[in-house]
Amino acid sequence: MEEGSVAEKSWKMLDHIIVALGVLSAFLILLLMFLSSADVTSRYILGAPIKGAYELNEIFFLSAALLGVAYAQKYKAHVNVELLVSHLPKRIAVIVETCMLVVALVTYAIVVWMSSLEFLNSWTTNEFRWGLIAIPLWPARLMVPLGFMLLCFRFIGEIVINISSLWKDEEGV
Repeated sequence: MEEGSVAEKSWKMLDHIIVALGVLSAFLILLLMFLSSADVTSRYILGAPIKGAYELNEIFFLSAALLGVAYAQKYKAHVNVELLVSHLPKRIAVIVETCMLVVALVTYAIVVWMSSLEFLNSWTTNEFRWGLIAIPLWPARLMVPLGFMLLCFRFIGEIVINISSLWKDEEGV
C-alpha cells in the first residue's frame, strides 16, 4: 500500500480498532476472573452467590473471545500449519496463503451474515437470558458479527497486501 493513501490510512485505523478491542478483550478476561473469584468467595463466606455473576461471566467470556480474534490474526497467533508451506518458494507460499485467506474470508463472511440476522432477531424481540437476574442477550449476540467482521476486514487487508506484493514481484520492483 502506498504511504499516505486512503488504503494505508484505513489499514492503520483498522489496526487501531483491532488493538483497542484486543485490550478490551483482555480487560473482560480480568473482569471475568475477578467476578468469578468474588462469586466463589461470596458463596463460601456468605453462603449465597452474586446475583447474575454466572450470566455475566457467559457474556464476558463470549465477548472476550470474539473481540480478540482479529487481534490474534494481526499477530499471527492463530493455529497455523506451516509444514508444507514453509518448504515452498516464497511466491508460491504467498499464493497459497492468499488462497487460504480467501477461503477464510468467505467462511467468516457467511458467519457474519448469519450471526447478524440472529443479533437483529434478538434485538427486535428483546431476548433475555433468564437466571437469577434477567440479562438482555442482544449485546452478547452483537459480539459474534462484530468480532468476525473485524476479522474479515483484517483478511481483506492481508489479501490486498499479498496481491500487491505478488504484483510488485511481477513488475520486478
